[in-house]
Amino acid sequence: MSHRETADGGEAPPVIIGGNMSSLDARGLAQEFGAARKLRPDAKRPVWHCPLSLPPGEKITREKFAAVADDFMKQMGFSESHQYVVVLHSEKQHLHAHVVANRIGID
Repeated sequence: MSHRETADGGEAPPVIIGGNMSSLDARGLAQEFGAARKLRPDAKRPVWHCPLSLPPGEKITREKFAAVADDFMKQMGFSESHQYVVVLHSEKQHLHAHVVANRIGID
């Protein structure tokens, strides 16, 4: 995960704030996603990506953003058997998170 420029010119690394995966880096997350993909080798697009953005200047805590993402995933029809991770970006006064989920359930 790369660093992004913040509004004050500094760099803020992306931060994992939620999800149900155990890895904390890109390589580990890819390995976890890969293990589930083996359950459905016929799946053409096993990983789903969705950004969640706040309006410019609006701020909420990491915990609140993680709770919003959890609720969003449930409403989108994902269950606990679907791996997902929520990665927060906070550069340039535009707080947003990326949700990356496995469309293949581990069940």
